[in-house]
Amino acid sequence: MSSRDPYFQFAWDSTVPGEVELEMDDDTLRIRSQSPSGLVPDFPIVALLALTTWAKTMVKSTAGELLQQGLGWVALQINKRIASMTAGEMSRYLEEWMTSPVLVPNPSDVPKITTSSSSVNLLIGSSPRFNVYGNDFGWGRPVAVRSGTAAKQNGNLTVFPGAEEGSIDFEACLLPETLQAMKEDAEFMEAFVRCTGIQLGESTIPTLNPHLIVISSFYLILELILETTANGIKLSITIFIIHHQAFNMSQIRVISSGIICPTSENDELTHRVELTPWDLRLLKLEYIQKGLLFLKPAQKGVDQNLIQHLKVSLSRTLDILHPLAGRLSQIENEDGTTCFFINCNSAGAQFVHAAHDGVRVADILDPIYIPDEIIENLFSMNSVLNYEGTSKPLLAVQVTELADGIFIGCSINHAVADGTSFWHFFNTWSHISRSGSDDTVSQSTPVFGRHFLDGLIDLPVRVPFSQIQIQRQLIQQMPSSNLLQGVFHFPKEKVAQLKATANAEMSTSNISSLQALMAHFWRATTRGRCDLKSNEEITYRVAIGLRQKMKPPLPDLYMGNALRGVSTYSTASDLLQHGLGWAALKINKAIAAMKPEDVTKELEDWVKAPIIRPNLRAQTSVHGLLTGSSPRFNVYGNDFGWGRPVAVRSGSANKMNGKLTVFPGAEEGSIDFEVCLLPETLHAMENDAEFMEAVLR
Repeated sequence: MSSRDPYFQFAWDSTVPGEVELEMDDDTLRIRSQSPSGLVPDFPIVALLALTTWAKTMVKSTAGELLQQGLGWVALQINKRIASMTAGEMSRYLEEWMTSPVLVPNPSDVPKITTSSSSVNLLIGSSPRFNVYGNDFGWGRPVAVRSGTAAKQNGNLTVFPGAEEGSIDFEACLLPETLQAMKEDAEFMEAFVRCTGIQLGESTIPTLNPHLIVISSFYLILELILETTANGIKLSITIFIIHHQAFNMSQIRVISSGIICPTSENDELTHRVELTPWDLRLLKLEYIQKGLLFLKPAQKGVDQNLIQHLKVSLSRTLDILHPLAGRLSQIENEDGTTCFFINCNSAGAQFVHAAHDGVRVADILDPIYIPDEIIENLFSMNSVLNYEGTSKPLLAVQVTELADGIFIGCSINHAVADGTSFWHFFNTWSHISRSGSDDTVSQSTPVFGRHFLDGLIDLPVRVPFSQIQIQRQLIQQMPSSNLLQGVFHFPKEKVAQLKATANAEMSTSNISSLQALMAHFWRATTRGRCDLKSNEEITYRVAIGLRQKMKPPLPDLYMGNALRGVSTYSTASDLLQHGLGWAALKINKAIAAMKPEDVTKELEDWVKAPIIRPNLRAQTSVHGLLTGSSPRFNVYGNDFGWGRPVAVRSGSANKMNGKLTVFPGAEEGSIDFEVCLLPETLHAMENDAEFMEAVLR
């Protein structure tokens, strides 16, 4: 807080003319009166302290900026301020409160504060998520909800769910002239279906208490009110942090759900696919979840014909990638070990057709932070672990209609496919859907055989765990985290510059574009993690493909897992003291050090002492990084027949603090980083000029 904070200006009611300012520094709050008498009514100091506490949760803007920037800008300011209230910050607030308790002032304890010509406040409380209209006492649902006179003041806004599902009611308490102006504001009133009267003192004005059914986003409606109440003066918004979670933009509707099987039975196809050590060690992880966002087809939109077409093309895709229509099976051996394999029984893949009516393409593309509450609902198999593939489909597809787009989300069991296999499935399906033919893709036959392990290890691999034991080990390994996700887009030119800089600094030409970009990200996250000690060791783990590391190399169309993690270590001080090239070369050397003989030895050693990786959500490291996926995957070539995708997003599976997922950008040569970090780290990176210089804003 500055010593003279202009947001702490209030005007007393008519009984005390003039203005009162609060002047504050680190330890002191002083009341300075500008009234003619110079007298200030008794104002409890506890109330002043509470006001300073509230100020920490304010979103502030000038009226000019607010009205100039428009709806999305204001909504994003509110979103960012709310998201910045991390668990750590709330813990610190509680600790401070215990040291110096502060009670929120009752309006009756404070002289009636009204907004002066120098400030306007809105105070938002309650939530549209409360179960209001479910209160049936035995004679039917309620028809309306109202609040009493308690704690009412100018600028008070109470949020309720509307009587119709997905609608929202705002019960507003404002000056009569403000309410009247809002009633006459066409842009604001366009959002309302109807308006009723609201009681102010002894007069009733036929205006607000709107019943909302058109706009379902809490933030968008809030911004509309802000625009119409500014009137060219300074504006600040106070938000109760207890209601900080973003309102879910209308509930997703499942239109249909079913099982898609291959179109035909083929006795020549493989009926059993053994799991390798690369597969088995992932039994505790969640399914791979990646999805593509499309604009809605211009001609016909989304109808049952399109959905049926996608189902048929998926069925034909399963003719080629038939193990994905199977289930995991296990055999309990007499020695207490277990063997897992893919039973290619054509049990089928899950296909879900859903609709998210209140969500537009812009709601996914425009926010700085990924709207988790939207994205998570666009995938099936949320929180499902790979070992559950014994009873659940190995592949689940969800096609979700948006207001102006389509999202196709795929979830594949990570014990049967890695990223290369995942995108091969997506590419095959989109090709068959687009062309209507599988002639081309059938010439690129996927490889399911495990013959490359002959003479190296015996199959099936016997693991000293049963499924029940694996399940027990998962108990209390799924902590919740307060994490933010965002997408950083690096244009082709900036990627080239970083690569050139890194190679020049180390007098080499070995550093790749991705390695330079990962080093750039590693250094930025280290700067952004303020609690890092200079001598603390930090780890960067990169998942690398092993198809080309084997001798002889595995085919690109090998279906299964062929990857492992490679770790790079440094202290925070070394990483920041040295340049970009130093960090990039460390990553390069760690990857290059993996030789074919290292890969085969690791396979042999794993069979002797199997270790199943813990679920990523159980990871406790707060300073590590883990990078997966690749910019080489064919993501934007997945045209199902109505155009290329406009974006790619991953689901909630396998997310942790420090997780970085790499995608090719929509423009050739560009790269996108989808990151999952603590809010304070992500905010620091956004304000890091060195890092953001390479990011397309």
